[in-house]
Amino acid sequence: MFDMAGVGKRISSARKNINITQMELADDFFEKNEELLNIREIEKILPFLGTDICNGLFLKYMNQNVYEQAETVAPFADVELINRTVSKKINEGCKVGNLIAFMDCGVRDSLILKIYKEKGIQALEDYFPFVSKSLIEKIALEEYEQNKFQYFEHIAPFIGKEMLNNMVKNIIEKYGKVADKPTDDVSEGRLV
Repeated sequence: MFDMAGVGKRISSARKNINITQMELADDFFEKNEELLNIREIEKILPFLGTDICNGLFLKYMNQNVYEQAETVAPFADVELINRTVSKKINEGCKVGNLIAFMDCGVRDSLILKIYKEKGIQALEDYFPFVSKSLIEKIALEEYEQNKFQYFEHIAPFIGKEMLNNMVKNIIEKYGKVADKPTDDVSEGRLV
């Protein structure tokens, strides 16, 4: 059976014997072998690389806007680095895919709330699967108060059925039954 911990100890010992840091070893290795390694091969050894190496790979992929590869390294990178880097890319208008999932929940929610305040609910479509339930509910209530159901299709799949039912119930109670004949707003798929 393959002894991964033993291999890691032997690499560490050899590296220390030639007096180089883990980062120097990684830089040298990846510089010399980058064209030979694809991301699938690198994924196999990520658990054995130190955080410094994974942070370096993560930054490299982020700087190259190769977010899919950055996602493979993210579980092994420092969360503070991920928070800063992903926030910066999103603020620059980049679509970072699922990388937002690796951010600290509080930082992620703050960033998403900021985007909502600046750009509206449509800008959040890619991020809703990663938003905390409490923030989803807060945004849903704000959006409902501001726009009723005008853009609600963006958030409806992510809020609880009970909350959605209560919102519809409140609309019906406030405005009465749905009109027998369509008005301009109803024909456009909106309840007002």
